[in-house]
Amino acid sequence: MSWGIASCAPITIRSHFDAGVGLAFAEGRRDVPFDIARVYYLWNLQPGIIRAIHAHRELQQVYLALHGSIDVYLRDDQGQRVVTLDTPDQGLYLGPMVWRHIEARTPGAALLVLASDIYSESDYFRDIDTYLMAARTLRQGEP
Repeated sequence: MSWGIASCAPITIRSHFDAGVGLAFAEGRRDVPFDIARVYYLWNLQPGIIRAIHAHRELQQVYLALHGSIDVYLRDDQGQRVVTLDTPDQGLYLGPMVWRHIEARTPGAALLVLASDIYSESDYFRDIDTYLMAARTLRQGEP
């Protein structure tokens, strides 16, 4: 299984417009590469406020900016990059073992998250040094 920044990829959510109104829909294992076990969202995100500072051991997610523009900062033991989400039908798939944080580019932004499993605190890395040590160990064990 791919992990770290290499696992992150743009994802297009199916959408339809009728009389100027958009409808987007996503189905697990069809539109996203996992069964959707949890859906949550953050709203009223503001520029300059950093949120979601962590990584997951196993969890897969898809991030979708439902309103406004949001920068997703990605990092692993080999590098980092930034992805901007600014349309509700263009998301970002995040595989396991990706350190991330988000920051709104526009006031009042909203981020929807589709997750492959229910909440489990034991799946989180909340300390960057602990995460980087685990990522390096994992990479050393790869063939």
